[in-house]
Amino acid sequence: MRMPLSWTMLSAAFLILAALLPAATSAQPVSEPAAGSQIFPLRPPDTSSPRATLRSYLSEADTAIAGLLAGAPDQLAISRATAAMDFSTTVDGNTWEARIQGLVLLREILNRIPLPNEEDVPGAADVAEGGIAAWRLPETTISIERVQEGPRVGEFLFAARTVEELPRLYRQVQALPSRPGPTVGAYETVFGGDGTLPSRQLTVRQLLRPVDTSNPLATFEGFLDSVNRAHALLMDAQAASDLTRDDLLVIEATIDSLLQRAALTLDLSQVPDA
Repeated sequence: MRMPLSWTMLSAAFLILAALLPAATSAQPVSEPAAGSQIFPLRPPDTSSPRATLRSYLSEADTAIAGLLAGAPDQLAISRATAAMDFSTTVDGNTWEARIQGLVLLREILNRIPLPNEEDVPGAADVAEGGIAAWRLPETTISIERVQEGPRVGEFLFAARTVEELPRLYRQVQALPSRPGPTVGAYETVFGGDGTLPSRQLTVRQLLRPVDTSNPLATFEGFLDSVNRAHALLMDAQAASDLTRDDLLVIEATIDSLLQRAALTLDLSQVPDA
């Protein structure tokens, strides 16, 4: 009979990972990854300026939507894309359904309107000079604003009002032609005609899928994927200020499932239960 895995064992997995990764990668050249790079998947998306937030969102959203269109939702990419958005005033804004809908709607809207040149969007130097609290995409009501309080104070996010109004904004631009790209028509494809998404079923099915341990690389990548997604959910929960008890229970259960999945890649046969 399999004994339940203890948090002590799972904590040991994190310690092993922390100890081994620097040694395993020390021979690799160190370089700054581009936006959306998975070289440092635990690094939070750059939201230090309106320019950085827009760049981070576009890159992460494309990765997240590609996974959704393929029927294999990438929770890490979804978490990173939605980390650039303020869902605090959106109904059920802490659920996967609302967040996925928001990130897809925003990407569809941005596909249909002119985007400014990057140098015309306030960057780190402009923020450092002071006086920038918000920036609005030209000829729109889409705003990126500095967070004024809470654990993410000082970061620039797509404003709560903007995120709340995404369904209305999408209806206004829906008939406009979309720029070609991998995310074209994502909203209709992912959500269908009724605007609903079985994201919980997709997520559960993904969590129940066993880690591929057919070779060393697959085992290592399966461990990393599960631990990284658990860490991303934990960071999101710590950053949120309005989670209910039910929200926390769902997040706790999801993280526990991910860590249980990661622990299945470890041979614990010689580890005492205590």
